[in-house]
Amino acid sequence: MARIIVNEGQGPRPADLSVSRLVIGGTPDCDLCLRHAGAGGSEFVLEATPTGHRVLRLRGTLLLNEEPCDVADLLHNDTLRAGESMILYKNPDATRPAPAPVVQAPAVAQPAVGKPAAHERSAHVVAPALSAGGDGSLVAFEEAAAEAATAARPAAPALDVPATQAPTTATGPLCFRVPLPPGCNAPTAPPPAHPGPPPQ
Repeated sequence: MARIIVNEGQGPRPADLSVSRLVIGGTPDCDLCLRHAGAGGSEFVLEATPTGHRVLRLRGTLLLNEEPCDVADLLHNDTLRAGESMILYKNPDATRPAPAPVVQAPAVAQPAVGKPAAHERSAHVVAPALSAGGDGSLVAFEEAAAEAATAARPAAPALDVPATQAPTTATGPLCFRVPLPPGCNAPTAPPPAHPGPPPQ
């Protein structure tokens, strides 16, 4: 069974830890009263845990193995000191509690290395125009901004739309890349030949 041994210079006082919670301090209302005058302002609790006992400081100064302590799990032969009162914890079965499992954060997808996105390309296009000086800087900026806006817009897929009444060629029907507006028909004859340069 776990127990403590209190030493205050007047011989050891053993006490079995048969209860789940034991209040120790320098006041008479504690479960175990410390007799040394230096422990008058100290008070702490020993609580039973699945792995042994835990100490919890309530008030005053408490040292665990001569180090300041607020709360800690005790191991066999640990010492507690309040003022000049020394307490030895005896429990060969006491162990440290298992650490909490570390939860890995979900992986964040990294951007693909290669060609920058359209909004990134627009910044690279506009930046040189801003740094260019001289009279044409405003024009260069406007041109760069227009180019960046065009690059940022997703390109519409090009569709091969057969023209209505399209003329045929030696290789097949003539196709237009852009559909004609409603009411417009495809030309049915080749355009007229250029007349050439005007007479002198």
